Amino acid sequence: MDTQMEGLNWIQEELNELPNKKEYEELPGLTFEENKPKVISIDATKQFEKWVSPDNKTKKLIPVIDGTERKLWWLNVQNPIYKEILQELAKGIVTLKIMQTGIKEKTKYIIIRD
Repeated sequence: MDTQMEGLNWIQEELNELPNKKEYEELPGLTFEENKPKVISIDATKQFEKWVSPDNKTKKLIPVIDGTERKLWWLNVQNPIYKEILQELAKGIVTLKIMQTGIKEKTKYIIIRD
């Protein structure tokens, strides 16, 4: 090994510790347009996968049908809409009309009940 690479053994160790497979299904991410309601159906047949960011924020990967396309909604569990979604699912309601208001750090989601 050349002398420049000798101090970089940690890189191979790090690579060896990474999981070989993704822990979630690769699907396009769900996106919203501000102030435009979107109807989605949530697949609640199994527990949502969890992803923890490097700064320890937990997101749930919620499988949804958007129109005819399967997608994942990466939703922070601290977002109040997450609890509301779980409450709706507990009642057997899997199709929801959701609207996003605000953008970036001011983003909020609202369930629209007809």
